[in-house]
Amino acid sequence: MSMKKLISLAICFGLNWSSFASMAKVKKVKGEVTKLSIGMREAVLLKEGDALSKDTSLLSHDKSFAIIVYEDGTQVTLGPNSKIIIDKIEKTDQQFVSLLTGKIKAEVEKATKEKKNSKMLVKTRSAALGVRGTVFQTTYNPESRITSLITLRGKVAMAKMPEKAQVPTKVEAKQVLQTETQQMDKLLNKSGVIVEKGEYSGVSDNLAHATAPVSIAPEQVAKLTLNKTLGATVEKFDQKIVEAQIVKTTKEMEEKAKTETPIKEAKFDAKKEIYTPRPGGLVDIDSGVYVPPAKESAYIDNLNAFTATKKIGSLTEDGQYIPPKGLKLEAGKGFVVTDEGQKSSETVVASAKELNQDIAAQIIKPKKAKLEELEDDAYEKYFNADEL
Repeated sequence: MSMKKLISLAICFGLNWSSFASMAKVKKVKGEVTKLSIGMREAVLLKEGDALSKDTSLLSHDKSFAIIVYEDGTQVTLGPNSKIIIDKIEKTDQQFVSLLTGKIKAEVEKATKEKKNSKMLVKTRSAALGVRGTVFQTTYNPESRITSLITLRGKVAMAKMPEKAQVPTKVEAKQVLQTETQQMDKLLNKSGVIVEKGEYSGVSDNLAHATAPVSIAPEQVAKLTLNKTLGATVEKFDQKIVEAQIVKTTKEMEEKAKTETPIKEAKFDAKKEIYTPRPGGLVDIDSGVYVPPAKESAYIDNLNAFTATKKIGSLTEDGQYIPPKGLKLEAGKGFVVTDEGQKSSETVVASAKELNQDIAAQIIKPKKAKLEELEDDAYEKYFNADEL
């Protein structure tokens, strides 16, 4: 649709002209990505150099990604098979992204000290994220209804969204977004967890709050830092660059660990309804599931985390999770034995059961504890993989 027609529509229907003002531009597109803006009847292919206005939705297909850049330099990468809606709150100058499905990676310019609110707000169906200046990656999977967050630099606040956002029914349409973001800021300030560099936190239907942030394997943090396409393409890096990034990331995480309280076992605080997984694991980016290290894994004091052994899976060159041989990880179901795995041995079935026990808290609701049992935070007491 031409700009002339958009202007005519704005005049005829009394639309706010600021809705059509450019707020971001497309830096790069690979594969098939479409956009749908206000006034458009049908989505069109996204092109490099396109100007994006408020309330524009972007949809990527398989093996496709796009990079958009805001006026302040903030950069958002839309991964494959993902959909977002971008917007902006003029009054507070906050960027707003609704992640409907899939994954994004964002590098947000640091907010000024004068601004108390988050520079960018990201909303999924289950979680709210507040960002002031950082690099992070987040996924929302509609099947598992899990929102996962990995912070690659800086800090990000995360909180579980109420099932029904309380937006006043008589609020004018142009004020609804502003009201919603105010509620998100309040929620993040009141009950949000702070996820720092190298840490993961997740939100799922069965848990009342976001999981306690824990460090993941430095190797995955390093590889995701280098990753530019979120799995849309097979990225290969010079091995020396990867090794240098792993060394750098490990040193930074060791420095951070000096001020942290060690976490040496998975636990569930029944009073506060907060789940803390074993640190040092791997994140399956597509499903949003965090796979903790095995119980018998060695504990690394310098990192305050366990070792992620091959028993729980491995990583591709660009940081994507690979389940153990003979298994696959299905959103909302957990680890499932493949046809190949069924032909192997009983150890594959046993491995699936053990792994499912460790991720059960992200998929099933905790058992209700009796009053006298509330002080017992043993993980196995509240979660049983047999219910999967």
